[in-house]
Amino acid sequence: MHPPALVYTPDAALSVALSKAIHRQKLEPVCVSRVGAALSLLRSRKFPGVIVDCLEKSAASDLLELCRGSGSNKSSVVLALTEGTESAVSWGVSFAVQRPANLDLRAFTTILRAAHGMILQDFRRYRRIPIDSVVMLDNDEHSLQLRTINVSEGGLCMRGEIPGFNKEHSLQLAHPDMGLRLQAKSFVVWTRNGHSGLQFRFMSNASREALSSWLDSH
Repeated sequence: MHPPALVYTPDAALSVALSKAIHRQKLEPVCVSRVGAALSLLRSRKFPGVIVDCLEKSAASDLLELCRGSGSNKSSVVLALTEGTESAVSWGVSFAVQRPANLDLRAFTTILRAAHGMILQDFRRYRRIPIDSVVMLDNDEHSLQLRTINVSEGGLCMRGEIPGFNKEHSLQLAHPDMGLRLQAKSFVVWTRNGHSGLQFRFMSNASREALSSWLDSH
């Protein structure tokens, strides 16, 4: 599964060219030409990469403001296609590159290559893969057995509310697909509506590599 990248541009020819360039970098473009559709997508899902054509400055400003203020997309790597020589700082984005003339994407491709590692890192941090397995949680106060809903590189979601916010636990999760028993130090980051979220605080290299390999295969 490749990281998704939202692409907003009202220019149909540029949209096609950008899509091809993004595919070559092993990203999955989601192209939209209407700012309303782009805003709706940003509100509804996570995009580790966002490319905004700033031809229409008011539309671009709305999209960039939502990225900066969004709980799910504020960590996204944002590339702005600008008119003239505006800087990334002036637009409040990760990278700024001049809009391509005659669909010459060489400058854009260079920037995208530089951004690729950051996009992949953000994707791995927030990607959620469904998994139904038993997880054991232990600390000085209690020992719990719960079932998982999904897992990411940074933590997991479970059925059941864990008493005590921000409590640290030793975690053990065994799943046949992972090939070993996952062990980690973790702490509770949220509990609501009969579910809880744990963030991994420390994990052995063997467990982290096994988890990353399993996530990459799904």
